[in-house]
Amino acid sequence: MLIAPQILPRELEVREKDWIPAGAGMTIGRETINKTASSGATLRAALLLTPCVLALCVWGYNSIEPRLFGFPFFYWAQIALIPISVLFILAVYLLERR
Repeated sequence: MLIAPQILPRELEVREKDWIPAGAGMTIGRETINKTASSGATLRAALLLTPCVLALCVWGYNSIEPRLFGFPFFYWAQIALIPISVLFILAVYLLERR
């Protein structure tokens, strides 16, 4: 069974000249926006991944001693990761605003 190709309106047709090659930059005024990943994006990604990797390294905080207010180290170390993660996210936010 053959299906007839659907004819698109002229505005929706994709022509070869409309395509932008991968990694090509677009110029807006005097600024060039590069679509490829920059070193700043790599730094931001590393900053966001650091708290996740720290949380996954359970062998680093899998112990009972030292205790803090009666809580084993295992629990309060995980709770301490929350403000640490906030600091890393804040750093990424500040880098993004720059």
